[in-house]
Amino acid sequence: QFSSMILGADGFARISYQAISGGNLKFARCLDVDCISRNIRVIDTVGNVGTYTALTLDEGGLAHISYRDDTNGDLKYARCTDADCAGNIITAVDNSGDLGQYKTSITLEGDGFARISYYDDAADDLKFARCTNADCTTRIITVVDSSGDVGRYSSMEIGSDGYARVSYYDASNGSLKFAQCVNQDCANSNISIPDTSGDVGR
Repeated sequence: QFSSMILGADGFARISYQAISGGNLKFARCLDVDCISRNIRVIDTVGNVGTYTALTLDEGGLAHISYRDDTNGDLKYARCTDADCAGNIITAVDNSGDLGQYKTSITLEGDGFARISYYDDAADDLKFARCTNADCTTRIITVVDSSGDVGRYSSMEIGSDGYARVSYYDASNGSLKFAQCVNQDCANSNISIPDTSGDVGR
């Protein structure tokens, strides 16, 4: 469950997902267009991990995965060091609450370091992490929106200005919200509500 997919430069899929049996984070690199042949790796087995995965690839085609550690309520990040992710470096990016539920979103900036948007269930906030090194052992974490129960189901992209744009759900009002970050850490952002017609934005 909780699969995320992206295509490599070869046109073949890469997929991150959780194996419910065992509660492990797994990764599949397809070796043909139909994924009949593939290499599958177990990436993280420490506790019940791998829910709400998000996947992206760097310029070298190596995977970067954000996901939730259900056992500890942490946001985690795996940087693969080879095409099949047999080698990987795993970091707990944020362990300051109940983090990463409903959906995480990850992208890489021009520096090659990850940006991750995610939900803080303890505080009901939308949060943003800007990794400041490759393994995200150093990072800057920002609360982007704390106006009510906000931040579930986030999706993120980086604009041409190098700053993040995040769409997400406002559970307090049943609305779709949008944050345009105006600096790298998203400490300041322009927040709008594109849709309020019913219960929207999940």
